[in-house]
Parts: sequence; C-alpha cells; structure tokens
Amino acid sequence: MHPPVTEIGLGALATQKGESVHLWPVPDFERWWYAMEERFVTPVGRKLLYAVCDAEEHLLQQRPNLSHRWYRRKNSMIKELANRRTVMGWGRFDHNTEMLHQPAHSLVDSGSALAHREHLQTIRFNMTWQQHNEGAISLSFQPKLESMASVCQPQTRMWSCDGFRNDLEGSLDVEFSPRDVGFFVNEHRHFLLPTSVLTYLFGALLSVEGQTASGPPGLVVQGVAPEESTLFSIIAGAAFDAVMASHRLVFFDSVIELQGVLRAHLHRLGFGGVEVERFHDCNNITLRVTGEHTPLVVGWAYALIRMGSGGRLEGLVSRCDGHWELKIQSEKVSFPTA
Repeated sequence: MHPPVTEIGLGALATQKGESVHLWPVPDFERWWYAMEERFVTPVGRKLLYAVCDAEEHLLQQRPNLSHRWYRRKNSMIKELANRRTVMGWGRFDHNTEMLHQPAHSLVDSGSALAHREHLQTIRFNMTWQQHNEGAISLSFQPKLESMASVCQPQTRMWSCDGFRNDLEGSLDVEFSPRDVGFFVNEHRHFLLPTSVLTYLFGALLSVEGQTASGPPGLVVQGVAPEESTLFSIIAGAAFDAVMASHRLVFFDSVIELQGVLRAHLHRLGFGGVEVERFHDCNNITLRVTGEHTPLVVGWAYALIRMGSGGRLEGLVSRCDGHWELKIQSEKVSFPTA
C-alpha cells in the first residue's frame, strides 16, 4: 500500500493533499481517550464527536473538489467522501442504510459521518447512534431548524509551537497493510486524525467544569498560561497513562538508542518533534519539544523515558524561545533526620 502520509518535518505528518495529521494506533487512541475521560466529572464524549465533525466540515469547506458546485450528481460527492474515509483509515459509512461498518473509533467515525451527511444535505442534523457491536453502528439523523453556518477556524492554544525541523521531508518509513476497511501497521489497526481535531477538542474542553489536574507523576510544568494550566496537565497525564498502559518494550542506553525510541514510538505518529539536547545517562536527559499539541508530546515522551530507564524519575517542562524544554532526572528522595 502506498503510504497515505508524508513526513514534512520531525514528528510532523501530512496527507498527499497537505492536511496535517496524526497517525494513531487504535489501541493507543482508546487508552488515551479513556484516560482523558477519567479526568472529567462530566461526560465529554460528545466533545470529541463534535470536534471531529467541526474539523471535517471546516476541511470540506476549504476543498474545491468537494464543493457542491463541482457536482451535478450527489453520487459523485458520496464517492469522493468514501475515498476520503478510505485514505484516513476510518470505517465505511453507508448513506442509504445509515450504518457505520468497522469503525476505527466510534466517536471519530460518528463525528466524521455527521459532517459528511450535513455536507451532502446542506442542513444541520441531530444525530443519535446505537452501537450493535465493535463492527457496526447504526446512526439516526433528524433535521434541525437552523441555518448551515460556516464552522470557524479553530483557535490555536498558547502552548503551541510549530518550529519543527523541516529537513526530514519524504516518505514515512512505515509499512501500511490495507484491509477491506482501514489499514494496519504491524499488528495494530491505525487511522489518521487531522491535527485540527485536537485543536477543536482542547478548545471545547477548556470550558468544561469539574476538571481534575492529574498530570504525569513527578512532572512540574512552568510557563503555561493560567487558564490553560489544568488542561495541559490533563492532556499530558492522559498521554503518560496511555503509554504506560501499552506495555511497550522500550530500551535505551545511549543517545542514539534514545533517538531510535523517540523515532519509533513518537515521531512516526506525527505527534510532534522531540530532540535530545543533552544525554548524561538514562536518568539525566534534556529534551527539546515542539509541536502544535505540546502537552500530548510531553506526556508521551516522559512516559517513554520512564519506561526505558526503569528508574524513579522527575521532570521539569518549561517554555523557551520557540520551543519547550523537558528536563528529566532521578527523583530526589529526602530522608527525615532523627
């Protein structure tokens, strides 16, 4: 299978049409989203669904080849939207039966299906769904009595820094294995998620009450805007939990081996760039972090190093000029004196 994405920089991926994306292993996404939901008192599943819907609708508005004026027949646009679902590794959506088949993730697939239905009909819908099993979801659409207003551009968070290295452009060194629906990398199903989905999502989560600032253990964060500090810790903590629960086989004993770990478990997913600025030993490392969704990268990288070192570590992440710096060292233990 021809890779559906290209590497446009360190830890940055894009589709052949130039859309910035993450390459998510389905088990990792499920673990991360479960850890995210645990950190909120109120349910936030629909926040993710509508973030996917908004990101997808915004993209459809920008694509001339998916504009209604380019098609005289609805079937032509349905085919284009089906092709997009194939490229992204999402489940198949049948517009006639309103069934989703083999979804990559129920919320991601349902949100994108809602966007595609509204784009085709040019009206808003209320959507409900029933998941019969892992491979089948039935959707129901009820028209809304409101105009089809355009989706606004998502607001980038203040923690974002996109100063990635662009000297690594080229095909991604990952072997994609297509299936009847979706594609696999190694033994796991993967799918592509536009980076703008998380931008919409994190913007929506800022206003949710009942947040629990449960960040990665031993990690101190400095330089985050006060209104974003709790959410930063939540995202980083969920990423840390997802990696630790994956039981990855991570080992490194040198800077070259650490770079290989970051390449295999982070950069190839397109989450962001992490460069090793200083490596004293496995328990004393300084990293340079860039990316649109910094807390995701920080939590992911911190967990990988904790897994690879095997020791008790603590870290400090702080804002620098155009990037973030993550310093990791052995945990300081103070013993009470008699």
